[in-house]
Amino acid sequence: MKAFAQFITRFHKIILLIGIIGALACAAAIPASKICQDQTAYLPPELPSRVALDVQTQEFGHTSDVLIMTHDQSEDTLNSLSEALRCMPEVASLYSQKSSVDDSYTLLSLAVKANAYSDEAKQVLNSIKSTLEQHGLHVHGKHQNAYISGTIAQANTDSVSYTLLFAVLAVIVILFIMGRSWLDPFLLLGTIGVAILYGMGTNALLPSVSKISFSIGALLQLVLSLDYSIMLLTFYREKREAGLSARDAMRDTLSTKLTAILASSTTTIAGLLCLVAMQFPIGRDLGIVLAKGVAFSLIIAFTVLPSAIIVLDKALVKTQKPSPTPTLKRLAHIQHTLRIPLAVVLLIIVVISVPLRSTMDPYFHVSIWSSDDATVQRYFEPESNSVILYPSTKTASDDDRALALVDKLKTLPGVKSVMSYETSIGKPQSREQLLESSHVPEPVITVLMDKILNPDIQDTYTVSEFCMILANSVGKNNGESSLPGATGNVQGSQANGNNGNVVSAQAKGAHANSTGASSSTSASPGASTSTPSVSYAQDGTIIPGLSGGASAATAAKPEQIAAARMQQRMQLQQLAQHYQADPRKLTAQEMYHVLQAISPRMPNLVTIESLYQVTSAQKRYNPTWRVSLFQLIEEFEKQVNARNALFVSMSPSEKMDLRVKAHAMETAHNNFVGSHFNRMIITSNVHPESKEMTQFISESTELLHNAYGNETYVLGAAQTAHEARGVFNSDLQLVCILSIAAVFIIVALAFRSLSIPLLLVLLIQGSINVTAGITGVLGGGTYYVALVIVQAILMGATIDYAILFTENYRVARKTQTVRDALAYSYRLTIHTVACSGGILFITTGVLGLFSPDPTTSQVCLTLAEGAGIALVFILLLLPATLACCDRVIRPKHSYRSK
Repeated sequence: MKAFAQFITRFHKIILLIGIIGALACAAAIPASKICQDQTAYLPPELPSRVALDVQTQEFGHTSDVLIMTHDQSEDTLNSLSEALRCMPEVASLYSQKSSVDDSYTLLSLAVKANAYSDEAKQVLNSIKSTLEQHGLHVHGKHQNAYISGTIAQANTDSVSYTLLFAVLAVIVILFIMGRSWLDPFLLLGTIGVAILYGMGTNALLPSVSKISFSIGALLQLVLSLDYSIMLLTFYREKREAGLSARDAMRDTLSTKLTAILASSTTTIAGLLCLVAMQFPIGRDLGIVLAKGVAFSLIIAFTVLPSAIIVLDKALVKTQKPSPTPTLKRLAHIQHTLRIPLAVVLLIIVVISVPLRSTMDPYFHVSIWSSDDATVQRYFEPESNSVILYPSTKTASDDDRALALVDKLKTLPGVKSVMSYETSIGKPQSREQLLESSHVPEPVITVLMDKILNPDIQDTYTVSEFCMILANSVGKNNGESSLPGATGNVQGSQANGNNGNVVSAQAKGAHANSTGASSSTSASPGASTSTPSVSYAQDGTIIPGLSGGASAATAAKPEQIAAARMQQRMQLQQLAQHYQADPRKLTAQEMYHVLQAISPRMPNLVTIESLYQVTSAQKRYNPTWRVSLFQLIEEFEKQVNARNALFVSMSPSEKMDLRVKAHAMETAHNNFVGSHFNRMIITSNVHPESKEMTQFISESTELLHNAYGNETYVLGAAQTAHEARGVFNSDLQLVCILSIAAVFIIVALAFRSLSIPLLLVLLIQGSINVTAGITGVLGGGTYYVALVIVQAILMGATIDYAILFTENYRVARKTQTVRDALAYSYRLTIHTVACSGGILFITTGVLGLFSPDPTTSQVCLTLAEGAGIALVFILLLLPATLACCDRVIRPKHSYRSK
């Protein structure tokens, strides 16, 4: 140690310069650190829900949610906003609902095809905000009428920065109060700042760092390692007050106190490294990052800080100021007088704290993040979603099995809805149900259902049969034809080079001057020039005339049109009778050529093909027919793309409407159906970590097993919490055993005693158990990450204060009585404990109370509670217990008088 001390004091300027240059280089490397915000990445890889999450990602990609609540908006605004959001390519689905509390609030739920923590999701969020502003909605300010929640909004919220600033300000205030020089805060924070830069900069060497490690790692490094610097500065001042020069005082301090500080810091590092043994990868991340940071703080405290103190020695002397220096002699007297009762109290607390700790219930589901989340949950009941991945349905029996499972799941308590392909777009529906859900005309639905269910049938008719079909289609219902189009009326179109008019009263304005076309198909036997012929008028009706076409009046009266239609039907009926003896079954193409040979003014090919489809579908229709909405729209789009005659004359707006519906169906299909698995979403109003949810998981798991055996995967916050509980309990027990063992060994080696580490470990572990037990007794839970961090940090960090007090007591006992030794130990220890311990308690408390990030809040708040209890134990119970156990605690050669 002397050689090391000599080296530091001799080359202090060079060491200080190297330390600062290295810190600047590490600061430049901080942006290169990869921050992983996704907490699911730190679940144990063998956890079933973690495996299920990977399977879901492979099958369906990443999906995140955005919730938008609007207030007091018109239906037109909401419809326009919804349409604009749906048009965003990243939005997979959108649905809205009114609040049952106040119907002026509307919630839009968006499923976004992106990882919530990706840059793409951030861009989507910005686009959503821009869209809201374009529709006159404000997402912040006093006129706020839109509130954004959901995983993407939470992932892109800066929830730590300003609270960290408050915590650092609290540290500065405490250092100004407790420091013995006005420069103390700048000296201590400056050197710790150098260590923090080393810790954060070297994070770039790691594959990734969790958000919690990155966000609060610097603060924890500050509060956990500040006591080393304070201890070294305090020891240095004692040497300077004894008359030594700056270099000699530092050399003597490092030579005599380096071992004690090293032992104290080693317990903190060892406790943090115990986290690496966890099955939860978050433990490895936290352990490495925090232990690395404390190690850098220790190195800086032994190199850069001594160098800076020597350089600033004169300034420290000139800027000295009074600081609180309580002697606590009366407290020492009370501790000595009540040593036996207080030692018994400590023993009782340690014993009771073990079962008390078992009342603590860890939770794995974080609470709301921001004021927007709280506002949304005020008007809309919080929901919990579970996702089931089950084998893709390939047959009708598979569909029936999935539907049977859905029916059983709906009966479970708390279940609000169960959505799957089979219950939504894939649910078989009747023609009437499809008419209501698709808004497609009934004749078209009938044709589409027929093509889906009877894809291989080719329709044929005799000339006589088809003429009767034509007769029945002319002039029905006050001139409306039975022939539908995309919206119920097919307009004239060009087919095979011939301009023709469809037999429909709606086809007004169509050209009447059709030109004949030669036919390679001869007329049926018995056809002659005396055969009744038909021609078309400008209003689209057939009027009597010879082949060659009689001209029609351009303006016919209603009674004349009615008479003309009657004549049409009679002519077609006569034509049907004329060809009644012809047995040939003709396709639509063949029928077209035959009719063209009879008269070039017969219906065109488009009309004939359309009539074939509608008539045949209506004849074959069975009320038991069932097809899904997805099948219907898919077939609809297929027929349009194939230029089916029935849909060829759709208007641009109708085609656009079809594309929108087809896109919506495709998106919904992709949301539910994967390559190997289908997805089922169960929505409930039960809290993910309640007893009711535990019962639901148990019952639903049994139903899934009965339906599919082991071929299913389940994921969701509730499932993850249920599965992680057992793994975490073993992790917590392991960290507890390892931290106790590591600290015990380090303290035993430092004091060369077994009784001292036993006492100190029982003291600190008792405070940890009480911290967990109080939370459990009060009926609250503690975030699981907070529990392991508190176990590792409190065992490794707060025991430093107990070590310092015990070491001072043992030193004093060499020459003083027990009572005087207690007073001496209080006097030398209280400044460090009050300053460093106060910083640990206050800064973590500030961050815990005011951080909107639930993870950061829980970790820091639990750490503050544990630190406060540990400090009370050290200051009020440890001294009395040392006095009570003096015979085994004191050095061999010590002052014997009590």
